Amino acid sequence: MGSHFAAISLCAVVTVLLSGNAIAGPAPPREPGDAIRFQLSQTMMRDSNLYRLPDDIEASALSPDAKATRDDVVNRTSASADGGWRFGRQDVEMSVSADSNRYSNNDSLNNTSGSGRADWNWQMASDWSGQLGGSYGRSLSGFTNSRFLARDVLETYDYHSTARYQLTPHWNLNGQARESDGSHDTASRQQDDFESQTAVFGAGYLTGRGDQFGLEYRRTATSFQNETPGPALFESRRYIDRVANFNLQYAFTVKTSLQGSAGYVWRHYPQGVLGDFAGPTWNASFHWEPRSKTRVTITQWRELNAYLDSESSHFQSRGTRLTVAWLPGARETFAFEVSDEHHDYAGFDPASFAQPARRDALRSAQTTFTWQPGARLAIDLAYAFERRSSNRPLFDYDDRLVSATLRLVFLKGRPPMGGQRVQPVAVVQAKRLLLRHYADDPLA
Repeated sequence: MGSHFAAISLCAVVTVLLSGNAIAGPAPPREPGDAIRFQLSQTMMRDSNLYRLPDDIEASALSPDAKATRDDVVNRTSASADGGWRFGRQDVEMSVSADSNRYSNNDSLNNTSGSGRADWNWQMASDWSGQLGGSYGRSLSGFTNSRFLARDVLETYDYHSTARYQLTPHWNLNGQARESDGSHDTASRQQDDFESQTAVFGAGYLTGRGDQFGLEYRRTATSFQNETPGPALFESRRYIDRVANFNLQYAFTVKTSLQGSAGYVWRHYPQGVLGDFAGPTWNASFHWEPRSKTRVTITQWRELNAYLDSESSHFQSRGTRLTVAWLPGARETFAFEVSDEHHDYAGFDPASFAQPARRDALRSAQTTFTWQPGARLAIDLAYAFERRSSNRPLFDYDDRLVSATLRLVFLKGRPPMGGQRVQPVAVVQAKRLLLRHYADDPLA
């Protein structure tokens, strides 16, 4: 039983480091029997370069707040709840969270963030299954890609559905539909409000030993309802994505596996002469468990991405990431990650018409230590360093973050088992990958 919980904890650490950014990390998945779970947390973080500015520029020079400072201490108080219920073969899952973010020096940035999600995981007969749901997010827009140094809150809505038809024990057909909307609450950023519709069709194959292979085609159309029409050459940032992908999950041994995808992306701006892209994309993660309490993941990728609060300015992202998670004891977890990325901006940017396209190199490292002194209590300590160099001087910066988080978890369901119910999670990263988009807000 102990090794089972250790494996779950390691998976949670690696998953959050690879895909999440939250100073107070998201709660790990509930286990069967946990009807409702509540979590309270308090985080204190020091950010050495809150506005992501070059060393020779002071925040007060660009911010409308004359008292703006480069570094700050941020206090976040968070509450979350999630639950799941089964009705025959139907599952319903819900989650909600709210965060109060308070800045010691830059108090004009104080805000309330949060998220919510509800999903119905349905099954029909013996061949059909899928999901129907929606989600909501609210967070402070980041400053990596914008020189608007003031409070701007980004709200996102997402409505999604999936369906899967099991043709044979090994073959399946699947489809997805998603509509996403994003809106800024500041007038000067509302030109970046967006609406996006995505449709996916695919087929998958499951081998007798549990490996998975699949093909998919995805089409996404994104528009900006508040944009100001430009001249004929740059009339609109509206774009259409078409992607063909091959996906796989393959286990070489019990302790080594490969997960990834390879495909081709076409992006077209129907009403602009800039930004079109066509080329191969891929990502691959190699997982290795040299010991029962250690997990190593190496990831490489070449993908087309965009920051969530600046959808039209996409970039090619190429990089390598190494993640190590270690569980030295029953109550301690250590995680470490280093990454090296290169961003080649090719999105709709009329400024690039008169100067070289933006090129960024991003190197980061982060480490996390989690200690669980009690069955319902966990303490997270984290440090992150990020260095971005760019051919656009205004986007060249260094940043350091240090945080400490106290988490309390309360369960309504079966009782805690041996103090293992508060599973440790990694809690810091300088960026977040969300629905194939980057969000640069460390408190998102």
